[in-house]
Amino acid sequence: GSLYGAMSIRELPLSDTKGIFLRSPGVKVDWRPFAYLSNHVDIRSATARTMTLARIPAFKPVPDTGEPLLPDLDIDVAKLQVDRFIFEPAVAGERQEARITGKVAIADRRAQVTANAETVGGKAKGDKLALILDAVPETNRLSIDMNINAPQGGVLAAMGGFKEPLTAKLSGKGDWKVWNGTLTGNLGS
Repeated sequence: GSLYGAMSIRELPLSDTKGIFLRSPGVKVDWRPFAYLSNHVDIRSATARTMTLARIPAFKPVPDTGEPLLPDLDIDVAKLQVDRFIFEPAVAGERQEARITGKVAIADRRAQVTANAETVGGKAKGDKLALILDAVPETNRLSIDMNINAPQGGVLAAMGGFKEPLTAKLSGKGDWKVWNGTLTGNLGS
């Protein structure tokens, strides 16, 4: 494909200081790299049939510098999709698979995120995550809707360190100081 538009990346590994933690045999990206000259990351779509997370990456601690929470850079990912996201036993206790879709728009220090994920296949435990976020920290605005179903032995419970099933629903609008909403959840019984 074209480095300046739609392209296919074959054999994509992502590494940290301990080695490769994520691998995909193929990722399709449709982007406009010259938009970066105008402080815009413009990704029309980023899709993969398969991705494998071998382990949780080793993140570096980042000190709080008092800088704004969101970058002074517009970031658009109009379509994000992974048909088969494989979590290896080091991540989820046993090999499990999920389907992930979403989109991201960050502009003028406003973050809008929509994400959906659910486990699939014969070993699926019933994990589900649905998120709609609209946040503008600098103008003190926050709207969020999130539903989580993290069954015992599932990917979300393993990644969260829960030994019991968790269900949670968070919904509301307001700002970072006075947010009107509800959080209901159950952990175990």
